Amino acid sequence: TSSEMEDCCAVCAEPLEWIAYGGCGHREVCATCTARLRVVLDDKRCCICKQECPFVFVTKVRFFLWFLLDSELTDSLSTGHQSGNLWFEADIGAYFDDEDEYKRIKAMC
Repeated sequence: TSSEMEDCCAVCAEPLEWIAYGGCGHREVCATCTARLRVVLDDKRCCICKQECPFVFVTKVRFFLWFLLDSELTDSLSTGHQSGNLWFEADIGAYFDDEDEYKRIKAMC
């Protein structure tokens, strides 16, 4: 059904647990697919609207809150280590609010 599909990644069709989204706000793609596209294909565009997203934010789908990645935030975070409650992975340009998910995705890069 339509509601079941909304709970699945638009790329791999697996159930959404961790999402990655950029400034456009689309949150239909899982963190794993986003990382693969950003590292393997070097494609930093949103899978849904094709907007260039230099940075994405990775969080659990059930904890999704709008989180605007603006220059003030990116300037305040240092590459590759924890800053406040966020971790940054430079290869994919992704901020994480969970250390375990950060480590899982980092191991893929």
